Amino acid sequence: PGRPGRFFRRIARIRRRVQAQPAE
Repeated sequence: PGRPGRFFRRIARIRRRVQAQPAE
């Protein structure tokens, strides 16, 4: 139970947010 896909999906959302914001 608990496939890695769920974790990747959460990171993908954060990564998109970082792309929109200026990387520090």
